[in-house]
Amino acid sequence: MGVASKSMRSRHSLRDNETAEHKRDKRALWESEERFRALIENSLDAIAILDADGTIRYESPSVERILGYRPEELVGQHVFDFVHPDDVQSIASAFDISINNSGQAVYMEVRFLHKDGSWRVVEGIGDNLLHDPRVKGIVVNFRDVTERKQAEEELRIKENALENSINAIAMTDMDGKITYVNQACMKLWGSTEKEELVGEPYWVILRSDEIVKGVATAMTEKQSWEGQIAARRKDGKEVQIQVATSVVRDAQGNPIQTISSFVDITERREAEKALRESEEKFRRFVEEMSDGYCVIQGTRIVFVNARSAEMFGYTAGEVTGKTIQELLPPEIAKELVEVHTKRKRGERMPPQYETTLITKEGTARPVEFGVSLTEYAGKPAVSLVVRGVSERRQMEEALRESEARFRTIFEGAAISMALVSVGGKPLASNPALQRMLGYSPEEFGNMLPFNYLHPEDAMVDVDLFMEMVAGKRDNYQIEKRYIRKDGGIVWANQTLSLVRDAEGRPQFVIAMMEDVTERKWAEGERQRLEERLQLAGRLAAVGELAAGVAHELNNPLAAVQAFAQLLVSRDDLDGTVKSDLKTIYREAQRATKITGNLLSFARRHKPEKRLVSINETLE
Repeated sequence: MGVASKSMRSRHSLRDNETAEHKRDKRALWESEERFRALIENSLDAIAILDADGTIRYESPSVERILGYRPEELVGQHVFDFVHPDDVQSIASAFDISINNSGQAVYMEVRFLHKDGSWRVVEGIGDNLLHDPRVKGIVVNFRDVTERKQAEEELRIKENALENSINAIAMTDMDGKITYVNQACMKLWGSTEKEELVGEPYWVILRSDEIVKGVATAMTEKQSWEGQIAARRKDGKEVQIQVATSVVRDAQGNPIQTISSFVDITERREAEKALRESEEKFRRFVEEMSDGYCVIQGTRIVFVNARSAEMFGYTAGEVTGKTIQELLPPEIAKELVEVHTKRKRGERMPPQYETTLITKEGTARPVEFGVSLTEYAGKPAVSLVVRGVSERRQMEEALRESEARFRTIFEGAAISMALVSVGGKPLASNPALQRMLGYSPEEFGNMLPFNYLHPEDAMVDVDLFMEMVAGKRDNYQIEKRYIRKDGGIVWANQTLSLVRDAEGRPQFVIAMMEDVTERKWAEGERQRLEERLQLAGRLAAVGELAAGVAHELNNPLAAVQAFAQLLVSRDDLDGTVKSDLKTIYREAQRATKITGNLLSFARRHKPEKRLVSINETLE
């Protein structure tokens, strides 16, 4: 009994010890869970537990700060319902990797729908604990990185803008070593690799100790420096550079680096120099031009050259600054204002027109205005070129009189005349030419020379005409045949002369044609008479020769005939010889007749009367 009681007390004591230990363990677990809960609920990151199909089983309280939802609003929801449509595929792939690779952490970055309707960029790490009976889910630790992403994007944009800036940018540390150069800076200094400049001292870019000292002093005193310098590129070419340098500070205001902007102003400086030279040339031209020139803004004269003021009896100082109403008659000033207003509205106005102005002494002076819109001192203005037209009108009158005299001579000339273009087309014809060829002025205007030139003469003077137009000769003369409208042939002695303008350029050709048809026919007739006389002389000579020959042959022929007859009368000759002698006699008679004909041709015989057969003679 005593042993049993003792054993029972031992068991009760052991049970009490186990209960106390269990309570301590339970309390320690509770305290651990409380600490874990406190860590989770007060963490900057949020923690979510998802089922394998993406259903949210748990959300830590931090989710409300990150996405605006209370945890209970998300529990039971499907995570894919809150993911941006463009990111669903990527998070689904992350889920597959996590499910198929237990214990492998998977990184994901997706856009998650905030309660206010905006999209927030969430960065998270998922861990597959589906096999852990205490969790049985995928634990995702995530945070909002929207602002960081925006800052990174902004930084990327700024870096891209800096790298691709048209201005050359360089940065240095506070020891003057180059830490960064952009593409434009490399191009400006003739470098192909950034390493050629990065790490080098700042003077490599400035290439002048004096400039470096000046920049360093200014940076120390004013924390910035601006100016223009002459620098030399890597290839030795000198360039003009506009530089702006300043100090960059950290959040605490400590200087950490410098940033410099370089602009190549070589072309601008050259353009400015050229512009100054051009403006100087223009100023000299305007001042020395024979016409007046002035610029009007609004109604006030802001510039006038000396000639313009002189034309109306003023000095330039008396005119500049005054309104046109103060210097011009009211009707002329009103006209100028109306023209300017219409031109500003875009209406088409004649660029030049004539009017009459009054000089300082009150004398009327006819002038011509050339008007155009321009700029003066960066503001819209009107430029006027003023030209006195008195001399021009006198010249025009003299020209009209000269043209009238020329036309009178041209129209009334007895010799045929035409004005021909340098291409050979008739421009004008006078009545004498129209009468010579029988064509009207209108017909001449629609014809080419080949239409009325004789075919054999059409190309005779082409080379001479081209030489004249080319400037190798001023004129030439040639005879050629023309075909009249009625088909008749006209011979003409043609003289062509080239007319040039004031600059020596060919304008047109004056052609003068003298009708020499009768002279050409008279020359032909005389030539034919001379040919007949020459033939008659030759015939007379032949006659003289024939007469002499006939006279010399008659005597021997007579002897031949006589001796032939004498021998035939002999009896001691046989018949054959007599036959031959008769042949000799007959042929001698024939020769005698030939000499008689020669004498007849030479008319050296007396008229002979004999009986003839008319039929034989006619035949």
